[in-house]
Amino acid sequence: MTYVERCLYEYRENLALIDTLKSEIEDLVSVRAQNYESNIGGGQSNPVEAVIMKKLYLERRLGRMERITRAIKRLDEEFMRFGR
Repeated sequence: MTYVERCLYEYRENLALIDTLKSEIEDLVSVRAQNYESNIGGGQSNPVEAVIMKKLYLERRLGRMERITRAIKRLDEEFMRFGR
């Protein structure tokens, strides 16, 4: 299966994934009432950094999925405009 065939085959699945990623980004909670310094006991954890890194990861993944589906969406809109 070529790349184009795979993009067409997974198009609806990718649209669903885009919606899921958008809702996950919206659901990320800002870390309020947390200490911005690292917790020293039992290893380091930085809740603010964790939320930011998760958001950046989700946004990069969302961007890739949108790039994959953009051409197919445009083609579908052209077909709808001119009638199939």
